[in-house]
Amino acid sequence: MDLKNENEQKEGKTHILVIYMVKLSKAYYSEVTKFIRMEPKSRPLLVLKKADSLEENFQNDTLRPILKLQNDLIITLAQEFLKHRNVTWEKIKEKDPLQWLNLNIKRDIPFKNLMIGMVIGQFNGEELKEYLSFQKEMNKRIINMMTERIVNHYVTPINTF
Repeated sequence: MDLKNENEQKEGKTHILVIYMVKLSKAYYSEVTKFIRMEPKSRPLLVLKKADSLEENFQNDTLRPILKLQNDLIITLAQEFLKHRNVTWEKIKEKDPLQWLNLNIKRDIPFKNLMIGMVIGQFNGEELKEYLSFQKEMNKRIINMMTERIVNHYVTPINTF
């Protein structure tokens, strides 16, 4: 086989590969567009009075609505957290549940970062800049508010009418 025929064969194979990749890309694109077209949940509107500090305003205007939006995910992750540690809620209720959760979430750094990341992932650009200006304080607030939500979910009885 001469060099010219060999190059033509390589070009033909490359062309087939490119067509195949385009077909895969179109299939992937259609899946991605289906996902993108899903109606996103919107943040709930909370009517809270304005606070004196920037941190409190950020907490009330941004963090609380996001936490309310993500509540089901927070509870599900908390259940998995307890299951992973082989702990039942009844054992935690014997102690101080809020203190126990706070302590154990702070010790489990990957879980803590996951919980904080769930909130940060909902920020827009402006909120992210504001969050970064007092990140350490906001992380504490996020964890504290999440643990309160988890405890309230388990402690508060659900009314069934």
